[in-house]
Amino acid sequence: SAPLAALILSAALAVAGLGGLRVDRLPLSAADVAVERLMLYESYSGNLGTTVRHEYLPAGMVPRPYTSARQARSEGAWPLVLSGALRSAGLVERGPTHQTWDLDLEAPSLLAFHLTAFPGWRAAVDGVPQPVEALPGLGLVGLRLEAGPQRVHLSFGATRAQRVVEGASAVGGLVLLGLALYPCRTSRRLRRRALRTVGGVALVVAWLLVAPQHEAVGHSEGPLVADWERAPYLHHEPDGVWFGELGLVDYDYGAIVPRPGHMIPVTLVWTGAAEGARVRLELVALTAHLFAPAPVWSAAEAAIEVPWTGLSVPLPEDLPPGEYVLRLTIHTADGAVAPRTASGVGMGGLTLRSLTILAPRLADGAAPALGTYGPPEEPPVIALVGGEARPVGEGLVEARLVWRSERQAPRNYYLSLRVLDADGAQLAARDLPPLLGGYPTSLWRPSEMLTDRVLVPLPADAPALESYGLEVVLYDRATLAGAGIARVP
Repeated sequence: SAPLAALILSAALAVAGLGGLRVDRLPLSAADVAVERLMLYESYSGNLGTTVRHEYLPAGMVPRPYTSARQARSEGAWPLVLSGALRSAGLVERGPTHQTWDLDLEAPSLLAFHLTAFPGWRAAVDGVPQPVEALPGLGLVGLRLEAGPQRVHLSFGATRAQRVVEGASAVGGLVLLGLALYPCRTSRRLRRRALRTVGGVALVVAWLLVAPQHEAVGHSEGPLVADWERAPYLHHEPDGVWFGELGLVDYDYGAIVPRPGHMIPVTLVWTGAAEGARVRLELVALTAHLFAPAPVWSAAEAAIEVPWTGLSVPLPEDLPPGEYVLRLTIHTADGAVAPRTASGVGMGGLTLRSLTILAPRLADGAAPALGTYGPPEEPPVIALVGGEARPVGEGLVEARLVWRSERQAPRNYYLSLRVLDADGAQLAARDLPPLLGGYPTSLWRPSEMLTDRVLVPLPADAPALESYGLEVVLYDRATLAGAGIARVP
């Protein structure tokens, strides 16, 4: 018949189309699926959960985050003090849907806890319910507290609207089940069929509940890498990463804790033939490829010697806190060699495991401010204390800005940078988060000094100068309201 012929033809086309596909599997074990790896994946890929458009975030979380306090500071990072004063804070207990804190406040305060302000968060202060608020510009859970010692418990649960919807769904399911079983009242055959179906479902559920859980054998060998084009999740490549006939099979950073002003010793282990190839390691921000062009903070290069090559990558003295990666490239006399997996799948933007810089650089003295930024009619929260802009290549200017955090910033500001010619006319502009989003302004500590480097492409007809002027603006991304402006020089 025609329907049967159509079904057979459709099945044949599906088999023909899918049969030739090459399945590229990401080698992961249970140990590879960890909170830290998932956070790195979101920062590196730009995804938030399963979405690239971050539409699940609260409306007040603008701009979208590229990192968290847990990455940039520590797992027990104190709440942000938006007003008042916090003497001490201790994390008593923490789980996916709750936190308990012992706090001691010097004055009535507004605190921002590092929790995304989804509906459903509740607070209790010394056992008494307390209303929470979603903080604009941060999208975090806010709580107003009186002075003195107190215990705060935060918990997440269903809202009233969610409970109503869940109840309506349950009632609807029962109604559909009743309609489906109604014919069984008058038919023995249908009753037997229904009983068999229920019995089969019960057996499957019982098996899922009592069956032993077997974890796949993990791949713990091979270099720990991520790349932008194929697999932005940090993972081991058990058969190595290949550059033609040369394979990277392992590497090691040594036992050095990364700190600004120190060196990172890197040992690369190879197999195969090098044939005059050279390796280059570039220290870049974890989000550098999301905001290209982006600066390279430092680099090291060496001729490859099999079976291993040693390099030392310097960490600049003014390297700000955040997550960084070493971007690895291989060059021969014919140019750059594209990386691939052992099965031949191409890779791009290959990076080694991340380096976390935690140590802040504190301000030494009271350097005069070129400009200040913050909410209107309030003391400034950020000061610009240094800046310059110089050409770094054809059609490209690098602006180097030095910020000083004056006090707690109430939101994550966005940066608008305008490059000026000798007469003060604007040549080019670029808008992006400070420090490429890797260390947002709400996490800056008071009296902290931070160096920011921004690359700005120039138009083809821009004049070639030894240095350029800058107009530096911080603003609220949600409302576009300016927080301050400064001109350099």
